[in-house]
Amino acid sequence: YTQFETDTLELFPYIDDRYTMLGLTPITSYANAYFGYGPIFYNLNTSSGWSLPSKEHDILEKNLYYNFRDRNCKGFKENLAKLETFYVITSDDNCEFMKSCGLKNIKTKNRACLYKNEM
Repeated sequence: YTQFETDTLELFPYIDDRYTMLGLTPITSYANAYFGYGPIFYNLNTSSGWSLPSKEHDILEKNLYYNFRDRNCKGFKENLAKLETFYVITSDDNCEFMKSCGLKNIKTKNRACLYKNEM
């Protein structure tokens, strides 16, 4: 673990609905590990994970990522809504993107941040 992983894990107690993770910049952080951690230790659901339930869901996940990558707030928020995903964990300058899209900052711990999309 690095400090970033410790900080990211400290965000989980603030999540009370479906979550995802995007744009984790440290190469030491592996999003799928967190997709296993949340359900095991906090009984949480994620729209992402090790295996996606259908081709349609996979397309929505990819669109969410592409809209995030391209900084398309409208498309990003629409895909979060379609995936019924309320929380996003991210890092660094991606935190500012979440804010610019109108998501609510729930908790920031150094470079890790948790935002909520209040649909």
